[in-house]
Amino acid sequence: MEVISERARMVDQCSGNQRPRVADATSRVDRRRETGTLPLSASPELDRLSTIFVLGPDIGAAGGVSTHLAQMFSSSLSADFRLIHFQTGSGGRRENRWGKLWRAIDSPVQLVAATARHRPRIMHINSTPEPKAFWRDAVYLVLAKSMGRQTVLEMHGSHLPIDYYVSRSRVRQAAIRRILRLANQIVLLSEFDFVAYQNYDPRLDTVVIPNAVEVPARTPPRKPVSDDAPLKLIYIGRLVRAKGIFEAVEAVRLLQARSIHVRLGIVGAGPDSEELRRSIVDAGVQDCVQMLGPQHGADKERVLEESDVLVFPTYEEGLPYALLESMAAGTVPVTCSVGGIPDVLSKGECGIVVPPRNPSAVAEAVHTLHRDREMARALSEAAHRVIAEHYQVSRMASDVRRLYERM
Repeated sequence: MEVISERARMVDQCSGNQRPRVADATSRVDRRRETGTLPLSASPELDRLSTIFVLGPDIGAAGGVSTHLAQMFSSSLSADFRLIHFQTGSGGRRENRWGKLWRAIDSPVQLVAATARHRPRIMHINSTPEPKAFWRDAVYLVLAKSMGRQTVLEMHGSHLPIDYYVSRSRVRQAAIRRILRLANQIVLLSEFDFVAYQNYDPRLDTVVIPNAVEVPARTPPRKPVSDDAPLKLIYIGRLVRAKGIFEAVEAVRLLQARSIHVRLGIVGAGPDSEELRRSIVDAGVQDCVQMLGPQHGADKERVLEESDVLVFPTYEEGLPYALLESMAAGTVPVTCSVGGIPDVLSKGECGIVVPPRNPSAVAEAVHTLHRDREMARALSEAAHRVIAEHYQVSRMASDVRRLYERM
């Protein structure tokens, strides 16, 4: 007998041969059974809720897709729908090569079995355009349609699936279009993505639901607080060259050469971390650039609260959580007009846009904020306001709720 824990919004995941369990949607169920478990058949309210399978990586793993899933399960959606997480991908797993091979074979079988048990009305597949993930999730999409389920394909990232291929053969393009058309609804993160997908195939049924973040309960102070102290810069994200982190370090060197003193904290990890350490030493800025490693929860909130400027000159993006979280904390973004970033910055004068691969422009933007502290404070206030008005988790939950209800 399947049971559901009474603990608020618990998330159990389907991994290997484990069955997926119901993410707790019992906030309105009879609270006389606070201890122990409640059979599904004993809960008329749960029986009335539409079941939604949410496919995606481990909710506790690092990364934007995992963050998005965690927000869905902790939002009001878990009270309005019977959400079940079906784990896909290798995030959060410890597997050798044979384990990955077995999962590739067994996971579709598990999905069919879980569908027979729980009879979901909708399968919400969270994918990325990267080939390995896209074709893996294409299998889930085909299975879902073959079982007569409504499907949502949410694409996280700044590319079309075809963009990852050097040779854009007609056969491959036709296959990708055929897969995308299977989805009843494709969810995209930005207007940039919407235009790209519509240009690629006007027959696709697409909708934009941007990422969202929890906004601090109290309004953050206008930054920088001090008129005299060096600006505190922050970078948050994967340590890879395409995120512009090397340009951020070079910008600090250029500022130091002009006797403009700043401090840069680098939050994150990634494959280019050792090369980045060497570049910091080679630039001679190790006294004012600190690599802080990954930061989570209260530690990340503290770092953001203490920072004045987000330096994020990325080459390509979807809709980065680093930008939204920083702006929610009143940190002024210096970033590039790529992917979904223009959607955010167009909602108010709340940051400074620089061209990619241009450390001199990054340095000049920071110099402007250093020189005009009152302008920086105005941008800080506007940054927080834009996130509070347009990018709250409650807004994302409302958008997804409307999507489910009309399917």
